[in-house]
This record gives sequence, C-alpha cells and structure tokens, in this order.
Amino acid sequence: FYTSWTCAFWVSGTSLVKGGFVRVFFVCQVQSFFPSCVCYVSSGTEDVRLNNECNSDPVCPPKCRCESNVVDCSNLRLNKIPEHIPSSTTELRLNNNDISTLEAVGVFKTLSQLKKINLSNNKITEIEDGVFEGAGSVNELHLTANQLDSVRSGMFKGLEGLRMLMLRNNKISCIHNNSFTGLYNVRLLSLYDNQLTTITPGAFDTLQTLSTLNLLANSFNCDCRLAWLGDWLRSRKIVTGNPRCQRPAFLKEIPLQDVAVPDFRCEEGELRSTHTHTHQHTSFLLFCCHVLSL
Repeated sequence: FYTSWTCAFWVSGTSLVKGGFVRVFFVCQVQSFFPSCVCYVSSGTEDVRLNNECNSDPVCPPKCRCESNVVDCSNLRLNKIPEHIPSSTTELRLNNNDISTLEAVGVFKTLSQLKKINLSNNKITEIEDGVFEGAGSVNELHLTANQLDSVRSGMFKGLEGLRMLMLRNNKISCIHNNSFTGLYNVRLLSLYDNQLTTITPGAFDTLQTLSTLNLLANSFNCDCRLAWLGDWLRSRKIVTGNPRCQRPAFLKEIPLQDVAVPDFRCEEGELRSTHTHTHQHTSFLLFCCHVLSL
C-alpha cells in the first residue's frame, strides 16, 4: 500500500542541473517496517527519476524481522547484538540467542526511541560497563534466564528511564549497596530464582520509586547479617510475595518479614567474622561475596 512518509535522504553524484532552481521530491512505498523511496529531481521543465540514490533508514538487520518499529532478532543463534539497528526502533527482541557478553560498542547511542529490550534466554555472563549508554528512553529490560552471577552499578549506566528490570533465573549470588545506582525510576525489580543467600544493607536504597520487588525462590540465610532486610520489608509499602528463609533450620520457610529481630542471629564465630569484615561501610560488599563462596 502507499502512504505519505517523511524520508531523510541524500543525493549522490555531481550537480544534476547547472544554474537555476532544483527541486527534489520523492514517493515512498511502505511494504513493511521501512519505506522504499523513489527520488525525482525537477528542474522546472522535466522530472528525472534517480535509481538507488534515495537512502532511508538502514534496512532490517540480516535474518531479523522488522515491522511496526519492532526489530525481532530472536531465535537466530546470534552471539552479539547486530549492527545497523534502525533509529526508529521502539522494541528490540534478542531473546533465545547465544549471546554471552554484552560489549560496550555504543550500539544504543543512536536508538533514542527505544522503549523495550528483551535479552532473555541467552548465555550472558558479562555486561560491560556502559553497554546501555544512550538508552535513556528504555523503560523495560529483560535479562531473564541468563548466567549473570553479580550486579555492578556500571552494568546499567545510561538506563535512567528504566522502570522494569527483570533478572529472574540467573545465578546472582551478590547484591551490593551500589548495584542499582542511577536506576531511580525502577518500579519493578525481579530477582526471582537466583542464588542469593544474603544482601548488603542499603542495596535497594537508590530505587526510590520501587513498588514491586520479587525475591522469591532464593536460599536466604536468615542470620544477623540479614536482619536489616526483614526490618526494611516491614517498613516499606512494597509488593514482595513474601520471600522465605531457608536457613537456619528453625526458620526454614518462614517469611523474612515475619521473623522476629532476635531470631536473626549469628553464632559467636560468625559474629566475630562479621565485625571483622564490616567495620567499614564499603567492606560489607567483599564480605557478602566471601560468604557466598563458602
């Protein structure tokens, strides 16, 4: 079908008309996601059609499917994010591929209209700092079913507009007090089905608009190091689904927010170790990772 379209274009070659006024106009035929443009040059006396000299936004990346501002590159066994993603893309589907590392190569810097990125069901173990720079308009990021084992603040730099962060079904064992720095607009955070046993105090303090936090299906060790979380959950109006303790045995399957403060206890040796590692605010981060490696 045909429709009106505003095309950005260039005309190559030498001057087509010497002297006088030259008018360039074009017709765009929309067959799918991208217009195919036909350019005409008018000197006032005749129209000349130009072949292959009217360039619109780059074509759909190889093997991907593009329609209605959605670029679908799922199920293609890709090992990296493809290049030349059209600047008008609002949703990018990269789920069910073989991507292991998200490299900071600036792929999102030209995608100012992007709203949703789906990277679920890949093999991601590493997200380089600054990967998402330029993706400030993105409000949904799906990283479900990957192999991430920790969360660093630099991983999400550039995602100031993010509202939903899905990290379920990874191997995350450590959440630090700077893991979510800069994500001020996140309302939903899912850490469902990871390998969390403890979480650094203040880990969620930067998530100022958080309304839903899913911590279910983690093996929380409800000792003195996690007492802060029980108190934090009780004091916030946040939907959590009632995450439960798995250790010690006498607290197994008890919701964290239902555990009395005195029951978050450490043995004498553990308490001494806690004091040794946490005498400074920043050192708890190291202790968190050390405990989980035991």
